[in-house]
Amino acid sequence: MESALAIRQSLIGTWSLGEYVAIRKDNGENFHPLGLGLQGSLLYTADDSVSVHFMQPGMAEHVDTNPANATLNAQNGSMRHYLAYCGTFHVDEGVNQSQITHQIALCNIPDWVGQSQRRIARLSGNQLELSTPEPVLLDVSHILCSYLIPQTH
Repeated sequence: MESALAIRQSLIGTWSLGEYVAIRKDNGENFHPLGLGLQGSLLYTADDSVSVHFMQPGMAEHVDTNPANATLNAQNGSMRHYLAYCGTFHVDEGVNQSQITHQIALCNIPDWVGQSQRRIARLSGNQLELSTPEPVLLDVSHILCSYLIPQTH
């Protein structure tokens, strides 16, 4: 198993979302809680910063490019189609796995600010797989995100 430092160095860069799925507790089936076609990016920097963005394409465009002029419906639609947070991260070594912790400083879901989000990390070539270490919802055993990074990493 690689050291936490080696894993951390391998994470540095911008990753593009390949897939975001949840696995049902009762039957093990995969489903897409944030919808099919989800787009996303994950950025890890050398100074231990992390930035996560998920967007469901197909949002209705706002009538005005100034967000302050958007209707309540337009604002609500935007919130339902976008999830983002940023903060810091660190890597911990465990038995047969590495764990990444995201410490959330800013988020469009206010209840997440100040929370830690733990993920089990698996790196293979240019693919990163992050999964939740424990159930996150009543009917979900875990959530799995797969990311791809450009070969120029």
